[in-house]
Amino acid sequence: MPWFSVKEAVLPFARFPGVDTILGPEMRSTGEVMGWDVSFPRAFLKAQMGAGVHLPESGRVFVSIKDSDKTPQLVETAQVMTDLGFTLVATRGTAEFLTGSGLDCEVVNKVYEGRPNIVDLLKDG
Repeated sequence: MPWFSVKEAVLPFARFPGVDTILGPEMRSTGEVMGWDVSFPRAFLKAQMGAGVHLPESGRVFVSIKDSDKTPQLVETAQVMTDLGFTLVATRGTAEFLTGSGLDCEVVNKVYEGRPNIVDLLKDG
C-alpha cells in the first residue's frame, strides 16, 4: 500500500504580524510539519492543519507555471479550483495558457515587470 508524505514549512507571517513577506534564501521558516496518509489529499490536509493553515473555501488562486509544466493536468486542476468558486490569478504566460484552454484568468505582473505585481497582490490580500 503506498503512503504519501507532505512536508510543509511553518512561515512566520501569522505568528509575527508586520514581518517582511518577501522571503530570503533560507525562507525564514520557523519550523516544519509533515502530513502522512495513504492518499495525497489527506496527507496534504494533515500537513496544512499541522502548520496551522486555514484552507480557504473561496478567494483567489495564484498560478505561475514554467512552460514545460503547462499540461492538460494543470488545466484540469485549475478547472477544479474555478468549479469550487475560486478566481484564477496568473503571470502573463500562464494566464495566456489558461485562457487559451477556456478558463477565465486575471493577469498579474512578476516582480521585475513593474507594479502592481504579485508581491503587491499578496500584501493587499
